[in-house]
Amino acid sequence: MSNMNISEKVYINDSGEIMVSDLFGDTNYSGIFDTININTEDYTLNKVFDTLSPYIKIYNFADILKQDICMNLLGLTYKQCYGSDDDKNTMTSLNWENMPGIISDSEFWNFITADNQPKKLIFHKSGIMTAREVMEYIGTGIFRQIMSDVWINGTIKKIQKEKPKLAIIADCRFPNEIQSIKNNNGKILRLTRDPHNSNEPSERALDMLNYNWNNFDYIVDNKDMNIFEQLSTIKDTLSSLFVSC
Repeated sequence: MSNMNISEKVYINDSGEIMVSDLFGDTNYSGIFDTININTEDYTLNKVFDTLSPYIKIYNFADILKQDICMNLLGLTYKQCYGSDDDKNTMTSLNWENMPGIISDSEFWNFITADNQPKKLIFHKSGIMTAREVMEYIGTGIFRQIMSDVWINGTIKKIQKEKPKLAIIADCRFPNEIQSIKNNNGKILRLTRDPHNSNEPSERALDMLNYNWNNFDYIVDNKDMNIFEQLSTIKDTLSSLFVSC
């Protein structure tokens, strides 16, 4: 951002947040550059992303799930989909017992599973779902059951259309997503820290017990790193990547 004259001074604070002295000379934007609570009608903020987009752009396989389905159709907020862990763990208006494929009646579940558990049915106690649970179940338990590459195809097509010099996909969670990136000449960087401690398939498919880590191009052991050590290591890794290209 500094090299592109977006801000005179840019740095990372102790919490890992981007701090700026200004945006295009306007010191009213001095402070945390908040990428979560973005006013999409703010001309200056839009100019920042328009300036950065041809060079570097962050994508997520889950953007279509979060924006088109969870936010526009199911009523989740932007913070619930893109905010902090606390934001994602807030309650929604959706209930487990209303989800397709979920059985919440224990007596009925015991009856239908007396001999064998029926395929594609899951027992889960009734109750309100958190935003994270909604995204995990809708994205993995429903849509990826219909088409395993459902979130991949749209993301890759979008990157190919927009053609930034550096495209970063920040939420790779499944082996087929890894393979899709490799098939499109991408590189995979694995961080070892587990911030969510979730047992959902979407959070465990690439664990060492489930996946061959030799398929990763780079592994950064960030379990005991502070934010500055982590960013420095990732920066060095990306720099070596560009040198080798």
